[in-house]
Amino acid sequence: FRKFLLPCGHKKDIRLPGFIRGAWRCQTCFELELQRNADEQGCKLLGPGKSAAYRRYLLPCGHEQDITTPCMRKGVFRCESCLREKLEGEAQKQGLVLLGPGSKHHYRSYRLTCGHEAELTTQNVRRGQFTCKVCHEADLTKAAAAHDCEPIGPGKNSRYRLYRLPCGHEGEFWTRHIRSEEHTSELQSP
Repeated sequence: FRKFLLPCGHKKDIRLPGFIRGAWRCQTCFELELQRNADEQGCKLLGPGKSAAYRRYLLPCGHEQDITTPCMRKGVFRCESCLREKLEGEAQKQGLVLLGPGSKHHYRSYRLTCGHEAELTTQNVRRGQFTCKVCHEADLTKAAAAHDCEPIGPGKNSRYRLYRLPCGHEGEFWTRHIRSEEHTSELQSP
């Protein structure tokens, strides 16, 4: 290693072959840039993060979080703690318990009021547009049994199911008809 005076005015120990190839950067300037990027986003640089790509920041909301340096520079980040608090509040309004992340980006795992667990989109929870699939299927099975029918599979879309009728034949019916008394004539034997 040799000590070099860099064009920025800072000194740095660099191996001669690395200096010749230009395979170096001024760590002091890099740290100053990281601090400047944090200041621009209203954050405070606290130190190293979970890996070399991350730094630990104090966010404007008061939470600490590891964020990649490019995301901080571009301002493309959100506080995961604040997001979780928001999602927990939205779940609580619907009588749900947020359990954790889901298998897809906008999905989370929830415990429903019936006790079952389901993955739901955060938007559907926010709007209150969800049902328990397990309870829904149990209701359809119960409604079918009241007409001596048996559900045997899915239909052409989510509103239809394939049923075995009392006569032994199979038919595809709108689930609304199975649950409705006014359509029982459609379920009778031919």
